[in-house]
Amino acid sequence: MPVTSRVRRVSAVVFYPMLAAVYPIVALYAVNLREMIPLQETVVPVLVALLATGLVLTMLRWVLRDWHRAAAMTTLLLILFFTYGAAWDAVRGVIGGGHITLVAIWAIIATLGFVAVRRIRPDRVASATPLLNLVLGVLLVGNLAPVAGFHFDVRSDADGGAPSESPVGATAASPDRVSDIYWIILDRYGSQQVIDEYYDHDISPFLDQLRERGFYIADRATANYLKTAPSLVSARNMEYLDGERLRERASADDDWGPLYRDLSSSFRLLEVLRPLGYRFVYLGTYWQFTASHPEADVNYVFDGVRSEFATVLTNSTMLRASEVLGDDAAPDARRERWNLTRFQWDTLRDATGVGSPKLVHAHFSLPHAPYVFRADGSFVPEDLERSRSTEANYADQVEYANAAVLEFVDELLAVDPLNPPVIIIQSEEGPWPHRFRMSETGFGWEAEATDEELHEKFGVLSAFHLPGLPGDRSEEAGLYPSISLVNQFRVILNHYLGTTFELLPDRNFIWPRQDDIYEFIDVTERVRRMVDRRE
Repeated sequence: MPVTSRVRRVSAVVFYPMLAAVYPIVALYAVNLREMIPLQETVVPVLVALLATGLVLTMLRWVLRDWHRAAAMTTLLLILFFTYGAAWDAVRGVIGGGHITLVAIWAIIATLGFVAVRRIRPDRVASATPLLNLVLGVLLVGNLAPVAGFHFDVRSDADGGAPSESPVGATAASPDRVSDIYWIILDRYGSQQVIDEYYDHDISPFLDQLRERGFYIADRATANYLKTAPSLVSARNMEYLDGERLRERASADDDWGPLYRDLSSSFRLLEVLRPLGYRFVYLGTYWQFTASHPEADVNYVFDGVRSEFATVLTNSTMLRASEVLGDDAAPDARRERWNLTRFQWDTLRDATGVGSPKLVHAHFSLPHAPYVFRADGSFVPEDLERSRSTEANYADQVEYANAAVLEFVDELLAVDPLNPPVIIIQSEEGPWPHRFRMSETGFGWEAEATDEELHEKFGVLSAFHLPGLPGDRSEEAGLYPSISLVNQFRVILNHYLGTTFELLPDRNFIWPRQDDIYEFIDVTERVRRMVDRRE
């Protein structure tokens, strides 16, 4: 058989529905390559999509008695299925009847498509098959190519993310008694100044109650970096990041891979504590890179929450319509976030029973959006969140976090009053200014950010409970009002474990835009000017 004839026969085989089933999944993954989503997260959705498409195609072949007609109808159904979420986001609040109306419209389109496919002559439908195979094939390959290129191009991280120089005092002494350390991250919790000025909410009663419990409030504290990954990597290693070294390990200027891998690596704080017998207990968030830690002796992981990729993919499909059946039936990422947070507080209490000494590192997505908590801890439906201002939603979630923190602190301090733990309650980044929320990837921090936006982003909560040094006496250990995350463990380890880490200048870094994340630009003077101003 001539080659051209063989190619013609192959091109006429109806495989484009399978390509159409896989394409939306691969395209979503390709768009988020730099987020370092594990490739295996696509496996189950792809297999389910292929199996379901095969079944529908076979059933329609039996009904329509023609593979080409069945393929055309299957592809239409796939298009409707995968575009439902986007359509719902576009029309919600505009059309009456909610999901029921949109599902009815989708059903009408499917019915009209079925009628049209049946009426078109079989040979005309068949003649379109080679073209559809080609178009879908090109679209799929166009997304697979960057995925393959990215994963083959990821550079070795053999040297890890630790600083190239070993700071003085990396080895701890052997103190007679060591304290547990609880490091609680409240994601995007701003400083008192920030929450008062930009969210019109007063957290001074909460801070006063912490002071009554012996806490020191670093009321001029700031984050060192804009976002979670660089901030936590820096804080854990007690060192500023080397942008050039990170860039050498990256496949592109916007490749988060090195930072995300460093989030799952050992870190200097742990390396100092391990020889003293410390266990590492970790409670993570919904985000895959902070959900668990491979170095932890105990990982508390909530198995009732889907990954962010699975959530976005599900919400883009017709599965979104299951919301009409109620919270228990719908794949509700917001309800999962609510349940995850409550699980974290419960397991944080359980962690107090793990043998001492221990480092307990808990990361809460509070008051980080979505805003799923009322101040009393009850669930906030999505429609209610959307009907209120960001400021009101943020304030409610802050109040819930405050109440939960105080309740836990009281229980923790009662566990062993004679040997209380070190407790750090803080945020690794401040709230997101409005313009950054509207365009995360498009916002230019170097060219566009105002002093007010820098102030909002860098001002963070930082509260410390140091055994034996309550309140302002904590400054005897070396704490000070403007301490940043890079220095806090240097101070604490020096005081309690006899290390001799030198303090670093407290600095604040931005990047030009989010497509150039390893170009660290020092904006300390601008941030400090806003923090230190007097009313």
